[in-house]
Amino acid sequence: MRARVDHARIRIGGLQYEAYDEMEKDVERFCKEFDKRVDDYETLLTSKPHLGGAHEGIGYISAADCIAMGVTGPVLRASGVQWDLRKAKPYAAY
Repeated sequence: MRARVDHARIRIGGLQYEAYDEMEKDVERFCKEFDKRVDDYETLLTSKPHLGGAHEGIGYISAADCIAMGVTGPVLRASGVQWDLRKAKPYAAY
């Protein structure tokens, strides 16, 4: 089963797609527009019960359960366990 957000993917060579000539201008334009709308996005995501409150408390996993089930990476750290294998036992480019 594949995760919706694949936080552990290593892509040899870097980005999936190459940067294009106008990319810097597009990123700047996006950042300016996003900056103007960030409060609207926050309101949208925090004030609508079907987008925010209804999801509170679901998908929670305790630190003890993570350790018992062998959970690793960002999920383990999100449960409050301060363990990062990349720092504890560096490998590859770390």
